[in-house]
Amino acid sequence: MSDSPDPVPQRIGDAERDQAATYLREALAQGRLEQTEFDERVDAALRAKTQADLDPLFRDLPGPRPGQGLAPAAGFTAPPWQQAAPVSDDAVAVPGSAGTDVAKTNPSKLLDTIAWVIWPVTLLVLFATHWNAWWLIFIPIIVSSYAGKQHHDRDQQRARDRDRHRGH
Repeated sequence: MSDSPDPVPQRIGDAERDQAATYLREALAQGRLEQTEFDERVDAALRAKTQADLDPLFRDLPGPRPGQGLAPAAGFTAPPWQQAAPVSDDAVAVPGSAGTDVAKTNPSKLLDTIAWVIWPVTLLVLFATHWNAWWLIFIPIIVSSYAGKQHHDRDQQRARDRDRHRGH
């Protein structure tokens, strides 16, 4: 029999809870979880205090799991909504991603770029054709509307995640 005391469970931080929520979102997107089960598990993940609180949430899901291969968290970084300067919409450089396709790194950035480029191109075509192809104006309107909806939906999801996180 060993005289060593049981190890004290290590507390987790916001980074680990957020990573767990991300893994659960991926499981929902893959169809491994239903919406109600996802909601319950995300609530539990955001309330988790130790790694042992997170482990049961992933027992029936394939990896990756929170806590596997994670390095200790660096110093505190304020979440984006609490940072003084807004985060730029420019592509963020990721180590080892030089020369990667914009669509692979962030599809909404590609849509934004298309929306910005399509307006002047359409206007040039309209002026060049003396407005004979007036119906072309609907293309940038539709693309811009879709891009705006994507931004709105993403902002709403972030607000829901933030509210859910603050509520626990």
